[in-house]
Amino acid sequence: MKRFVSFLALFAVAATTFTGCDDCNARSQKRSRFSILDGARRALDNSSAQANEEEQPFVEHRIDEPEQPVLLAKNTEAEPQVAPVVEKKEAPKPKQAPVAEQKAEPKPKASSGVDFDKMMQKYGLVDIRTLDKNILVELKYSTTDNFVGKDMYGSLERAYLEPNFAKRVLRAQKILRKRYPNYTLLIYDAARPISVQRTMRKMVEGTEFQSFVADGTKGGRHNYGVAVDVTIADSKGKALDMGTGFDSFDKASAVKGTSDNSDPTTRTIEIYRAFVRNLQAKKLISKEAADNRILLLEVMYEAGLYPYRNEWWHFELIDSMAKVRNTYRLLDF
Repeated sequence: MKRFVSFLALFAVAATTFTGCDDCNARSQKRSRFSILDGARRALDNSSAQANEEEQPFVEHRIDEPEQPVLLAKNTEAEPQVAPVVEKKEAPKPKQAPVAEQKAEPKPKASSGVDFDKMMQKYGLVDIRTLDKNILVELKYSTTDNFVGKDMYGSLERAYLEPNFAKRVLRAQKILRKRYPNYTLLIYDAARPISVQRTMRKMVEGTEFQSFVADGTKGGRHNYGVAVDVTIADSKGKALDMGTGFDSFDKASAVKGTSDNSDPTTRTIEIYRAFVRNLQAKKLISKEAADNRILLLEVMYEAGLYPYRNEWWHFELIDSMAKVRNTYRLLDF
């Protein structure tokens, strides 16, 4: 309604203006009429705009009010329930009674009841390992691994020797270690009491082994502490292959074909080497065994010890048996 009234007022003004311009030419009147109408139209549009602004309600915007949080629709679908992980605890182990350390029972003394260790020391003999701990000892007659199959020594497990003879064995050890640092001597037998000798003799009398065991009435070189049964062992303590085992009394165990005597010209290293190579040629022993046996012969020979012709493991002084009995003390126990 306000818009219509405004339009009429504008129209009346325009008409009054038109009628007051009679002195103007027709062309000027026509331009004036269009200008007035155009201005009236613009005035009407402005009036309408103001009317519209008056009719719009005023909305006050407050910037200090916090925005309302947007609430998301809750998923009503139930989530699967996961069972809690229960840590398993190991059941306590039953307590075990402490294991008592088992100590090896000491070997009994010899059947004679004599303490051989004390008697060896009483007779002034030397434990070879007090001179060189690298020398190994495995007394075969303190086990059943011997030709009589019986433990003859009881609790005796140390290798005792006459002091000067022991020095020769020590020298042989040094010669061997210089040539082969990973090798060492391994002793199978050393000083032997006469009581054991007599028992052994009785066990072999009338058998093929009688010639290998000295008569117990006077005794042999072992009974004076001046003979040693020995081989060579590697770094792990394993005996080298010598062609035959210890106490193997057959032709393959020999190192010389002729009888022994105190003449050194009949017991040279060349004679021993040739004999052993002949055993190899006859295939009685292998090349490896022949090499090992010659090595043992060489180091012992250089130390001043000679082999017994039928036993590659037995070494002694070149002195006659009569001289040995007159020079050294019989182990009379």
